[in-house]
Amino acid sequence: MLTMQSKTNMQKLILFCWLVFSAIIIHAQTNCVALHRGVYYFYPKNSNYHYTEYFDDNLQHEVNNTTGDTALWSVHWNSDCEYECKYIAGSIKTDDKMTSFLKKHTLVYVIETVTPDYYLFKGYIDNKKNHQPIQIDTMWMNEKTGLTSNTLFEYVPDTSVITKQHFTDTSQYALMYIYRPGKLALSLATNLLYFDDNGLCVCQEITRAMYLKY
Repeated sequence: MLTMQSKTNMQKLILFCWLVFSAIIIHAQTNCVALHRGVYYFYPKNSNYHYTEYFDDNLQHEVNNTTGDTALWSVHWNSDCEYECKYIAGSIKTDDKMTSFLKKHTLVYVIETVTPDYYLFKGYIDNKKNHQPIQIDTMWMNEKTGLTSNTLFEYVPDTSVITKQHFTDTSQYALMYIYRPGKLALSLATNLLYFDDNGLCVCQEITRAMYLKY
């Protein structure tokens, strides 16, 4: 049988192990300095693209391995685990709205948790104060194999093709209709619509859109 002294020593040992384990977990969750430089792999939600991200303190070089397009971003670290990205240039062709958005806004990323295999982050537009994240995703330390589709939804540019199709109980997707009427109040405001913590679309006045939900 354990003596009183043995029980006390055992309790101290258990407490010590718990404190060490907690310290390791907290350190793993918040130690982001090593992430300021390196090569990472990104497989964004609702996309079949996969990217290689090259970080070098103040620059981020992004390569879309699916299309071959590249982009260059300036990076400013607000803290060890929070940084801002500003678009510099890229090979992908964008429309006027997207170009205007990239020039006007800054993307803010907060690293939430770090593990040996990946880190979790949240993305915001301009700042995180009183804003819901536009992106919650994972950056991987090593390239993944056997990739599958990450598509959650997609915009339908020609609704006439979809509406003519016959739907059954076994259909692999559903239709989502989005409509924002035109009103004088808040007519100039834009609203970001979310689906499963992912930005679905920006609703401006008199917005009509259809999406496929897989």
